[in-house]
Amino acid sequence: AVDDILNELPSLVYIKLTLGREERRILRQNPDALEDIARKAVEQSLLYQFGTRITGAAMRRLGEPLEISVPLHTQEDIPAFLEALETQVEAAFEQRIQRLVGTPQAPGAVRKDLQTALKGAAFPLSDASLYRLLLDLQRGSRIAFDRKTHRRITLTTLRFSYVYLAAHQLEGYEPDEITTHVLQHLDEAMDALQTFWGQREFQRLASTPPASWDVKTQKGLQAAIGEAAFQQIREQPLSQISPDMQEAVTSELGRQIITNIYRELLLRIISNEWIEYLTQMEGLRVSIGLEAYAQRDPLVQYKSKASEMFSELLRNIRRGVITRMFTFRPSKDSTLSAASAEARQKEAPEQSQQAGTSTAEPGKKQGKRRRRRRK
Repeated sequence: AVDDILNELPSLVYIKLTLGREERRILRQNPDALEDIARKAVEQSLLYQFGTRITGAAMRRLGEPLEISVPLHTQEDIPAFLEALETQVEAAFEQRIQRLVGTPQAPGAVRKDLQTALKGAAFPLSDASLYRLLLDLQRGSRIAFDRKTHRRITLTTLRFSYVYLAAHQLEGYEPDEITTHVLQHLDEAMDALQTFWGQREFQRLASTPPASWDVKTQKGLQAAIGEAAFQQIREQPLSQISPDMQEAVTSELGRQIITNIYRELLLRIISNEWIEYLTQMEGLRVSIGLEAYAQRDPLVQYKSKASEMFSELLRNIRRGVITRMFTFRPSKDSTLSAASAEARQKEAPEQSQQAGTSTAEPGKKQGKRRRRRRK
């Protein structure tokens, strides 16, 4: 009976339990000691999982092996174990700093790359140059041996991550303050994207007047700058209008493109998630009859699970839009280019001439046939 209980106990607590010979002997002699022995075994298993997982997480973050010599037998050992783990992590960071940064006499890899990058740089550095430099310092390269091709290869490695720097900068902030900073940063990122797309579109349309654009773009620009200002620049190329008006046109073009990008992104994500939702609903409809074997009403279960799946659909759509809205690239330009506008204007008279020619030629042939009949 004791062996049956020991075999069934892991499936009840969802933990792998290991009992030694001494514990099994005590249980056979005194079955009433099962509760105390099982409690100690569960505690030992949980402590082992805790130590293994937290050490593994630290090693994955560092990318280096860690050896913790402090035993973890009871809950009282947890503070000493965590202190030893923290000491090991700090020592690993110190070794990495010495290896990557080094000293002026013996510079490390990061110091060497920084000195090389700043030799011919123009000061002060622009924001783009500074960001590029920071990203390049993150990555390093090392020589490795490919076992398949038996050749020497160069691997790109991640030297460090800015996650720790961000965590130190956020230390001491309240959650509401962090939320405000994040939302402010996202607003600034959206403004930067709008400016980028507006400048790109302005350069593409710099040699064309707004009168050659499509009607939708003209109406948007007219609503943004006003009827009188639009009539003044309507027949002028964008490169010839005033700087203040160029800035207003750039902002409006960027707004229209960003709107079209978000519309395309939203439609694409909704389409993909909706197809996945319908597939899951079909699978639920097929398998819902099995709920009757568990003495549950299939109709009630179907309504409950369908409601959960629909809520998950909305969450997936919201998550997909937020995740990709700053990196999504449109499949095509959102405004009418000058080339396409001029091409349409040129195609219109050509098509009308071709239409007139095609209608006149049958008349000539028909006249010849009539004359032949008269002869």
